[in-house]
Amino acid sequence: MLSFLRKDTGKARARAKTPEGSLRSQNHAAPYAWLMSEPAEGTTFTIAHLSDLHCGGQYFVPGLLERAISEINDLKPDIVVCSGDLTTFGFKHEYEEARRYLDKVTCESMVVIPGNHD
Repeated sequence: MLSFLRKDTGKARARAKTPEGSLRSQNHAAPYAWLMSEPAEGTTFTIAHLSDLHCGGQYFVPGLLERAISEINDLKPDIVVCSGDLTTFGFKHEYEEARRYLDKVTCESMVVIPGNHD
């Protein structure tokens, strides 16, 4: 599935392949269309990105993630995007650990996207 938000119309458009292999398109109202509007002069929109936490893995270093979260909180971003991999093996205790860390992010708007390890 390929999705994108059109800046000119504020509509979301999704394309997906049908079982026959052809592309099918759908238009949707974009609930976050305001994100695509031009910011007022002198304003900023800050996005922080975390990726590949790999909680539970043998190479996971808690201090590094704590430092990254502290720096993100200091930035006071408008939104935080955390893209997978949240875990190393997808075990319940790894998700619980990832959740404990992500709960320390003080930003009210967060998007979490699982990865191939999740």
